[in-house]
Amino acid sequence: MEYEQVLVEQAKLTYHNESLLWYSTVYPIAIGLLFGAPHLIRVWKTDGHWSYDWIKAITIGLPALFGSAIFLIYFSPLGALLPTVFVLMLGTKFSMVCGVVFGFVVLTCLQKAAPTA
Repeated sequence: MEYEQVLVEQAKLTYHNESLLWYSTVYPIAIGLLFGAPHLIRVWKTDGHWSYDWIKAITIGLPALFGSAIFLIYFSPLGALLPTVFVLMLGTKFSMVCGVVFGFVVLTCLQKAAPTA
């Protein structure tokens, strides 16, 4: 969290907040990946063929990815398509929770199907 404070101060001084936006998007996803790592290790040790739960990834993962990257999208050229009130209403805690959920879902969608006889 100290590094985030350094990035906030740098953004205030230089008016360049790209590094802060990238950090606030990638860091929660990395935390979510760490939360999902035990599941991946458990699945890795079992026998079977690898599969991916696309329904879970699309229904939970894509909205979470959008929520995590909302500030990156807002400050990109696509940001003109989003209403300002929408982004300000969400806040930074929303994007952090979405990033953790996305990182967790990415790894927990990996499964191994039981081998058929």
